[in-house]
Amino acid sequence: MLLDNCTAHPHVEGLSSIKLVFLPPNTTSKLQPMDQGIINNLKQKYRRFLIEYLLKCFDKSLTPEINLRLDWIYRAWKCVTPTTIRNCFLKAGIMHTEVVTSVSDSSSSEDDDIPLSTLANE
Repeated sequence: MLLDNCTAHPHVEGLSSIKLVFLPPNTTSKLQPMDQGIINNLKQKYRRFLIEYLLKCFDKSLTPEINLRLDWIYRAWKCVTPTTIRNCFLKAGIMHTEVVTSVSDSSSSEDDDIPLSTLANE
């Protein structure tokens, strides 16, 4: 298990089935895959659901109720592709492959380039 060097993560002795590997100090943002784009990708997808909701409310002249929507977070996570996750691990240098021609930017997505006017018509 790969952990950052936060003091809340104790060194546990005597583990037999799990090996704990701690990242060096001040390297978490460079090495941790979640910081390499997975969280950003999830946020982009969540914002898309929010914008779609706001547009629907606007079209129906309703006052939107904005709360944290766990169902949107769940749907957004289901939209994060295995390719995005793999690319983040490659970019962090945690996963190596012999045949990598290019690692695409995991924060970009074809769905995120859709104009708002198109979303309003869906």
